[in-house]
Amino acid sequence: MPVAEHSDAGRRLRAWQSALQAWIVAPEADRASLRAGLKNGSVDPDTGLDVYANAYVLRLIEALRSNFPALHQALGDDDFAAMSRGYLQQHPSTHASIRWFGDALAGFLHATQPWCGVPVLSELATFEWAIRHTLDAADAERLSVDTLLSVPAESWGDLQFDLHPSVSLLALDWNAPPLWRALTDEENAVPGATTTPVRQPRHWLVYRKPDLACGWHSLPDTEHAALDQLRQGATFADLCASIALQEANDAALQAAGWLRTWVEQGILVARQAPVHELVTDPDPS
Repeated sequence: MPVAEHSDAGRRLRAWQSALQAWIVAPEADRASLRAGLKNGSVDPDTGLDVYANAYVLRLIEALRSNFPALHQALGDDDFAAMSRGYLQQHPSTHASIRWFGDALAGFLHATQPWCGVPVLSELATFEWAIRHTLDAADAERLSVDTLLSVPAESWGDLQFDLHPSVSLLALDWNAPPLWRALTDEENAVPGATTTPVRQPRHWLVYRKPDLACGWHSLPDTEHAALDQLRQGATFADLCASIALQEANDAALQAAGWLRTWVEQGILVARQAPVHELVTDPDPS
């Protein structure tokens, strides 16, 4: 085949593939321009197009089931598939990686009938997406207790921290986390755990442990507020001042206790200048 003819055939193939992709994402478009590309196949063109479209949709539904196993359990196969198709219509996959298909699912469930009539569903999706995030979030060097203990007392007030990239802070109105455990982890579920939605406003911490396992637990309002402050750039002195306004306890002692716990959990990293730069050399010589 001459080079020019080969090049033309390649361009036509790429143009047809692009048109097919556009049609699969928006199947209400006209099929006429696509039939020619399938006319020599073993099935009729319309059947071939439906095979492509159905395979695409089913693959995306499978991706949602993988990312939201508890939500799938709660809804069942048929309702989950119907929900997934509705989500796909409003939020077509746009990312190169299928991993990110589902990033807007919680908002979709919160705003779309009939799913918004069961508000725990959107919160269950929020929690599952946070769990999924811990698995492949970027890594960062975690602060150690030894590093903190080496900081001189006069430098503590200026300390700043960031949360580890795997950390999510959630404010949920329903019992989505224990519901998630009851639906997905029968072996380790708390005895008597309910799969019934219960209104239970709480803050939650979701994070990747130093051993790479996923960790999560509820937080008192004050501790959640403290972590949110650190995320926004508050210093240790700012944190102590905020605690003093809310509690009668020794603010510095409370802040130091939380700080040690957070470091042991592996959820803090240094912000901007590394903490070790605040450590003075006891022997400059």
